[in-house]
Amino acid sequence: CSGSEGTASLPSLFYFYCNYIFFAGTVSVISLVLHFMYKELVLYFSILVTISFTVFRLFFFKNKFSTKELYLRLAFIVYLCALITLTITPAERFRLDNTISHFNFVPVINSVRRFVSVVDLQYYFGIKNFLQNFFGNILLFVPLGFFLPFLYNAGFRKVLIIAALTSCTIEFLQYLNRFIGYNRHIDIDDVLLNITGAILGYAAAAFFMREQKK
Repeated sequence: CSGSEGTASLPSLFYFYCNYIFFAGTVSVISLVLHFMYKELVLYFSILVTISFTVFRLFFFKNKFSTKELYLRLAFIVYLCALITLTITPAERFRLDNTISHFNFVPVINSVRRFVSVVDLQYYFGIKNFLQNFFGNILLFVPLGFFLPFLYNAGFRKVLIIAALTSCTIEFLQYLNRFIGYNRHIDIDDVLLNITGAILGYAAAAFFMREQKK
């Protein structure tokens, strides 16, 4: 590279690392939340973010992104790292000797029965756990449905397919966790809730994009 090219690249590097520092704050907040949830997940999340940002810097930052697109892409990376950390990486609470195997391949019906039973028993922890799982699985995929239209111009059908494939892949990988000593629940309703979250995210993205065109 010539000296002028090296000089020209300095503002780009400075600009990137300013954004990097900004998102480091976001990463820190997510890490703090993960710390209070499951302490061991913070390490996984930190490693994933470091690797992902490095790969993004080396291979993708050669493209000229607008400020908005750059922020969206970096935010999407942070989201994907958080998604992988929360759904796939092993946590101590999922040790086989701490949990009971749970497989549900019947949509909706078994979940409704489970909720009715814990309500009838007035089992507070069971109700709380059910609601956390219900709303958590929806919220988990809202960002996916939101980012895809902005970053990849994905339509509703494509968002639906990607969300379904991503959720099914997560469930399959959670099943494989059993073979390394960890156990997570495999539930078809998780897939349906994830897809619902992606649809809500897509609806929010469509609304914002429509407002921008006005």
